[in-house]
Amino acid sequence: MKERILFSAFLLLNVTATFAQQPVYPVRDSLGNGPARVESSPYQEDRPIFVAEKGIEYKLTLGFPRDDQANFLRSSDAKVIVLWLKVENISRRTLPLNTQKFTVTDKSGRNYARLAPNDAFDRIMAGRGITQKAVKKGIGSISLGKVGGKSSEAEARDEATRFIFAEGDISAQSVRQGLLYFEMPADKTFTVNVSLDNLWPNPFTFTNLKSRK
Repeated sequence: MKERILFSAFLLLNVTATFAQQPVYPVRDSLGNGPARVESSPYQEDRPIFVAEKGIEYKLTLGFPRDDQANFLRSSDAKVIVLWLKVENISRRTLPLNTQKFTVTDKSGRNYARLAPNDAFDRIMAGRGITQKAVKKGIGSISLGKVGGKSSEAEARDEATRFIFAEGDISAQSVRQGLLYFEMPADKTFTVNVSLDNLWPNPFTFTNLKSRK
């Protein structure tokens, strides 16, 4: 009995470290001398993000989501690029925005499709690091990214879809934020450019290799 308890504790501590969604990191050198910059997330220092501001019109941040923004990702190794975009429209005018024109390309110019939230979640679930058999043995909450939190697939799907970055223009003096999903290159290491249409003139470059300070 004691050995079983110890094994369960070991599994609890190690499963999310072994099977984790591939984060992407901002490439600082891609910025040049422009107004965009890379900062640590104010709420999770190990999550660097791009920050870009256009005068007194708007400010945006873009990066891999924090744990509290996408808990369902913790135990997936799916080939999905997941980003959290926040746009603060500080002007008194509506900010035109067409998220359908957001694109991800690699160095060769190949495009990677934007994924609908349900499609992205299906891929994330298919890429879980724990088998369905293990879920049935009572550790399903870990496979979905939370211990003692959201434990059902339905609840995790709700989180993955409800917090999507909404379509349409952004009203004056308002904030919009949420998740973006794209296909991920099959290469073991990769670099991609994320273009946000009219939000910013230059793409934001990400890599799956952790940045060196």
